[in-house]
Amino acid sequence: MESSKKNNAARLLLSAAVAFCSSGVFAQGEDDIFLDEIIVTAQKKEESQQSVPMVLSVVTAEQFEAAGVKSFETMSQAIPGLVVNNTSGLILPFIRGVGAFNSGAATYSSVAVYVDGVYTARSNALGFSLDNIEQVEVLKGPQSTLYGRNATGGAITVTTATPSGVAAARATSP
Repeated sequence: MESSKKNNAARLLLSAAVAFCSSGVFAQGEDDIFLDEIIVTAQKKEESQQSVPMVLSVVTAEQFEAAGVKSFETMSQAIPGLVVNNTSGLILPFIRGVGAFNSGAATYSSVAVYVDGVYTARSNALGFSLDNIEQVEVLKGPQSTLYGRNATGGAITVTTATPSGVAAARATSP
């Protein structure tokens, strides 16, 4: 009986290690292997995803492109636990099954959506394409402490890409 528990524990540990190694978070240098650092703003400040004490999914523009995601409606193709419904032109996001079933233009969603730090209150304003984004963070679970009362299901933060001319000007300015 005890040996079967040890075998099950060993199998579980091995499968977790294989899943972690195959997740693509490793990068290989010349002589060593290290983890890629992912910088998130889930707690309204830049920090490593490793140190954020919440469940979140981070997807970059390259990952969206590889998954064929072109708009806010199709984000659920690349983010587990996210479902985006389109009801008569109103975009209704659900995170882990929590969202608003209301389909009026004047109703608030239970999932807060922020684009570059600005709250998008109405669900009819979410029908935008994702052709100029840097990354999308999906914070799963209640986020009302940092993101207000309309984040009982979670929060989605969209960070748009900085135009290349602006980025070059910032790099050369003193």
